Amino acid sequence: MSNKTVLIIEDEGDAAELFAEMMRVSGFRVLKVSNSAPAIDLISSEKPDLIILDIMMPGISGLDILHHMHHDPALTNIPVVVVSAKACPLPISNAAWKPGEDLPDQTRRFPGIERSSDTRPRRITL
Repeated sequence: MSNKTVLIIEDEGDAAELFAEMMRVSGFRVLKVSNSAPAIDLISSEKPDLIILDIMMPGISGLDILHHMHHDPALTNIPVVVVSAKACPLPISNAAWKPGEDLPDQTRRFPGIERSSDTRPRRITL
């Protein structure tokens, strides 16, 4: 069993449990929250090794959580896998930023759906 922790922030129960089971089978400790508000406190207190984050959440969106993490130096290096039941609301290239930069304006306006031309899978080693 790994001592690595994955935090799943997902408001759809079935999707959250699917992600959680995949992580448990792989040996990770799993924390789940279905609401963004307590997720921010949990990220700060637990400092998980990986976050699986739904963007389209009621109330505080996943983008707001990313914004919060970006402005907290203790959280900026936590890898985040962004998921959504809907098509991505912004180009993937716009979702990445460097420490010290503000989030792009597109994250607030949700422009038309665009696809990234880079579809290669990425491996994250924890």
